[in-house]
Amino acid sequence: MKSLFLSALFTLTLLSCKQTSTGTQAASASPNFNGVATIGRWDSLPSAGLDLKISNEFNADFNGINPLETMASNWNAALAPSSLVLFKIPFTTTTKTGDDTNGNLSAFYDNEMGIYKSHLWFSDVSRNAIAITQYYGTIQSNSTLGSYIQFSHADIIVNYRDFGTELTMNVNPTYSYDLPTVVLHEMGHFLGL
Repeated sequence: MKSLFLSALFTLTLLSCKQTSTGTQAASASPNFNGVATIGRWDSLPSAGLDLKISNEFNADFNGINPLETMASNWNAALAPSSLVLFKIPFTTTTKTGDDTNGNLSAFYDNEMGIYKSHLWFSDVSRNAIAITQYYGTIQSNSTLGSYIQFSHADIIVNYRDFGTELTMNVNPTYSYDLPTVVLHEMGHFLGL
């Protein structure tokens, strides 16, 4: 098996999945790394599901019910009656914030997969992206899948610098975007879609 560790595998954005480049990696709706078309997947899911943590910055936004957990429950329910659980619920919180990274995406590569707010955003990511899902992993190959990316880490980061005043926790016609739907979309990328 060919194995190549990638420092920052790729970033998918909500608004723009256009081709972009950073070094030898590329990000797009149909990623192409070093000329090899790839798909992404987790090698195996823990029986309790992926342990996606949520920054405690979101706590003040919730009115008792965590709508982001509800989105994870929707992904889990999509597999019913299968016994496979995609996301561990309830989420646990992390004290790390998106701004702790000082605008450095690679600083998210740690021992916690999470959902974070970024009030600084990143110079190498479009300001038009409401949120991104960033992956880390290795390129693998097998006879069934061909070349694929075996995920080892991922994070969802929400752009509060450019969209913080336009995000709400529930559908509201006076706001441009509801955060739960944005996170539901990003969770699909987190799962490899």
